[in-house]
Amino acid sequence: AAAQQSSEDEPLTLQAYRLSNGTEIQLDGRIEEEFWSLAVPISDFTQQDPVEGGEPSERTEVWVAYDDDNLYIGAIIYDDPDGILAFQRERDAFLSTDDSFQWILDTFQDGRTGYFFEINPSGSMGDSLVFPAGEQQRAWDGIWTARIRRTDVGWIAEIEIPFRTLNFNPDGGAWGINFQRTIRRKNEESIWNGFARNQDLRTMSNAGLLTGVSEVNQGIGLDVKPYVVGSSLYDSRRPDPNNQTLYTGDTGLDFVYSLTADLRASF
Repeated sequence: AAAQQSSEDEPLTLQAYRLSNGTEIQLDGRIEEEFWSLAVPISDFTQQDPVEGGEPSERTEVWVAYDDDNLYIGAIIYDDPDGILAFQRERDAFLSTDDSFQWILDTFQDGRTGYFFEINPSGSMGDSLVFPAGEQQRAWDGIWTARIRRTDVGWIAEIEIPFRTLNFNPDGGAWGINFQRTIRRKNEESIWNGFARNQDLRTMSNAGLLTGVSEVNQGIGLDVKPYVVGSSLYDSRRPDPNNQTLYTGDTGLDFVYSLTADLRASF
């Protein structure tokens, strides 16, 4: 992805790199495929805390590419390997104690709603839907993959987000996008577009622009999720020893269908 900013009032812009048909990708936390060398990384992050508008103490490089089905993000997060903090390993765990790399996608470029993603150096993944005023719905679990590898220069991430995970207007032209990097031992936050402390990463109006994503496959917009639930209850007060344990259960299907690009129905 190539980045440029023509004035202080305009957002930074990335041109997503289109992969040629048949490009093989192995998600292994190594930025070694040829297309990563063809895309131009962004690295112009600005410190938000503790020095608002300051130079980050560590370098961060981010690449963006895509093919018909997936959006790819590669990141080299430079750091002292002995200083990396990564305790959480649970999905959707809060990473307040850890180093992290976070990003948002405003797929309708409305400056109000979108998707939030985050990872830490241990491979913990978190995501949520973002609504106006930065409100989040962390119950949303998108289908995406992140592979992390620690190296002698810090840690590296390779990320794959299927387009069928996201709702967007295929004719919209541009998306909002932004990145943030946390170095926990320094309590340092650095962000790509914008750095004012009153502008959180999840403030979609503060995002930069991702351009060039076109002619991609959204799928048919149908998710089918089968479920099985069961429980047992033991009650020693029941007089019949053979009837002291009660079992209950149920099965079913959840259907989620995209009626339009920005309207989903659940059954």
